[in-house]
Amino acid sequence: MITHSVVFRLHRPVDSAARDRLVAALEAFGEAMPHARESHVAADIGLMERDHPRSADIALVLRFDDLPAFERYMVDEDHAALVAQEIKPACEGWWAVQSED
Repeated sequence: MITHSVVFRLHRPVDSAARDRLVAALEAFGEAMPHARESHVAADIGLMERDHPRSADIALVLRFDDLPAFERYMVDEDHAALVAQEIKPACEGWWAVQSED
């Protein structure tokens, strides 16, 4: 099992409408992604100062059955469209880590 975890930092100051749009886009993407076994989107509940340089606003966790499924996801045109149309315009940065369970 491969777990792909991504945290997103929105442009500052945070626009709550942009945050809600990205959360909705990530949720819809995760539900429709045929390569992933499961997905989870979590929005930060604001316990840290939002402008803290190491705070993130949204997390996405996708789990894949195996490495080939993850590799198909990485080149999927819907994934590329999500990055281009939703993530890049809304975020100042995002970071990912992959782990094996």
